[in-house]
Amino acid sequence: MQDPQRFVAIVEALFAGPVRAAVASPAMYAAPLLGAEAEGAARWTPKRRAEFAAGRAAARVALAALGSPPQELPRRADRAPAWPAGIVGSISHCDGCCAAVVGRRAEIAALGFDVEVAQGLPPGLMDVVFGDAERRDLEALAARLGRDLSPVGFSAKEAFYKCWRPLVGAFLDFGEVSLRLEAHDAGSGAFRVRVAGDGAGAAVAAAVQGRWRLADGLAFTGAAVTATALPDGAGP
Repeated sequence: MQDPQRFVAIVEALFAGPVRAAVASPAMYAAPLLGAEAEGAARWTPKRRAEFAAGRAAARVALAALGSPPQELPRRADRAPAWPAGIVGSISHCDGCCAAVVGRRAEIAALGFDVEVAQGLPPGLMDVVFGDAERRDLEALAARLGRDLSPVGFSAKEAFYKCWRPLVGAFLDFGEVSLRLEAHDAGSGAFRVRVAGDGAGAAVAAAVQGRWRLADGLAFTGAAVTATALPDGAGP
């Protein structure tokens, strides 16, 4: 387990708008589930239950920083957290880190956060996640920076989808998202995404602001649409 407070600053810096983040402490992996959060938990593996509990506990800490009282955060039908009215948020976990980030809908229309272990993707998964042009771009950037950025690309698509779907209400496959990473330095940068077509989904994708950071063997990514950038007609 890495330093939670160090990761809080990393997560919050992924977003252009005002957000609050919390990273789960070791004790949070044994936190109790509240109300409807526990639905189906008896069938889960201990690892899944612990990660779920840590994510909810971290989310409650982040919400408290916004002035929101402690409350249950059950899963919606699409398995995303049911956030309180007026709040947007995202939770992600991997080996070594579990974190949540939240913001006010009046300032941020939607956000998505993802964290992954920064290990290269196996060839089979690379073929699923990236198209030929994306792979060429990633390989060129990796050669320039001297590090494998495939986990960053995977994480960026995950963060984008978490941000995009609540505003559009549709599903996407990896292949329907065209990603372009930009590097500020060897460990951080931004990303842009594009989806096919010229409808609301494409307009929302164009409004997404994405950032990435590599730290302590982890890839952190964040995607957000600010309230002022939300295209007309988009939103829940």
